[in-house]
Amino acid sequence: MGKIQDKNIFYELIKWYAGKIFRSTYRKTEIRGLENIPENAAIIYAPNHTSGMTDALSMIFMDGKRKVFVARADIFRNPHVAKILYFFKLMPINRMRDGIRNMKNNGDTFEKAVDVLRDGVPFVIFPEGTHRYEHSLITPLQKGIFRIALKAEKDPDVKSPVCIMPVGIEYSNYFRFFGTQAITVGKPIYISGYMEKYPETDTNSLMNIMRDDLEKEMKKLIFHVPFDENYNSLIDCSRILAAMRKNRRATGCGSFSNRKNAESTIAERIAEDNAAAASIMQAPAFPEIMETGNLVHDERTAKKIRICSIIRRPGRANIAMRSFSAVLLLPFAIAWSIPSMPIAIADLLAERLLKDKAFINTFRFIGFAVAWPVLFIAYAVILFSGMSWQPAALACAIILPAPYCIYRYGRLVSILLSDIRFRRNKRLPMLLERLEKYFYGIM
Repeated sequence: MGKIQDKNIFYELIKWYAGKIFRSTYRKTEIRGLENIPENAAIIYAPNHTSGMTDALSMIFMDGKRKVFVARADIFRNPHVAKILYFFKLMPINRMRDGIRNMKNNGDTFEKAVDVLRDGVPFVIFPEGTHRYEHSLITPLQKGIFRIALKAEKDPDVKSPVCIMPVGIEYSNYFRFFGTQAITVGKPIYISGYMEKYPETDTNSLMNIMRDDLEKEMKKLIFHVPFDENYNSLIDCSRILAAMRKNRRATGCGSFSNRKNAESTIAERIAEDNAAAASIMQAPAFPEIMETGNLVHDERTAKKIRICSIIRRPGRANIAMRSFSAVLLLPFAIAWSIPSMPIAIADLLAERLLKDKAFINTFRFIGFAVAWPVLFIAYAVILFSGMSWQPAALACAIILPAPYCIYRYGRLVSILLSDIRFRRNKRLPMLLERLEKYFYGIM
């Protein structure tokens, strides 16, 4: 068996196919900061982790270059599964939760990681050590990434300077397909700089300094909510106030990345006001904003109104156009729904049975990439066996995009119903007017 980082034609073919499927599951993907990646460096990517395997796929297809990853060690216990994971360029790593004894087994992984960097292949490790589908980081970050970086920096066979590249991965929705995705690559953090600046510092203290710096850089690249208290309220308030700012100023919030930056800025500003208020034992704006945000969140979730409806404030013309589109596409939706039924049933079961909701889109991706091609081939065999090739070919052409079209049609109907509910709701507009008054106070 060769090295994990070696080029493999079968892996490249699967990666090409998976990339086509993965990109098709997002309406838009925004990638920023690729110019920050140095050409002559041993690169360790440090992305945030919110969405199971989807984050790893995002890193693979960010620039299409070969990368090696680590994953939690317990999924490597079966030797057959371990071989498959190794083929897909995954290595095991034990986390603190796996116990001190198991952590000692990471030495082999660290050595292989350094060997990957020797060969000029980027290495990817999620420094949070696990995933959480929230707009915040799990801190403190795990130290494995810094152990690898320091080990590589001291290795005489690693000819290029070693750097950690912070990466922020954002999704318009953690649990839905065909949303928007943003990947932002930050500035490189060179390990040699720390060794020169802190020559007398012991390794553990040096890793703590590096961890604090990486955490700060990662927070800059995502929509980071500074605290967990009033989490839902702060999310909704930040999104609504960012949309209000966009409507009042030419701030360039049109792209998903810019919108997330605006939301993050407002969330931090609200948090700062809260901290300042705590120091003087009074809060001129924060309690009112949070109370109103909680009321908005509770009302919209109870009435099944999407946040996009609140942000866009749909008019009658907009609802009429969506209604016309939904009615016009209804016959096609019925035709697409029949062959897509097995995929739809599996999707519903996954939503109900999966304990870790971060893997819902991972499950859907596997369904699109593996299950649907098998089903389509079966449908094609049946069609060509039972009718002449012309109508069979036409039927296959209609069936081929069925799952994608059904998901998109479902999204259209979901937004339409949400817009209608928002237009009929009498309470939300009053709450939004109250938020608008606070808007001028914090911005």
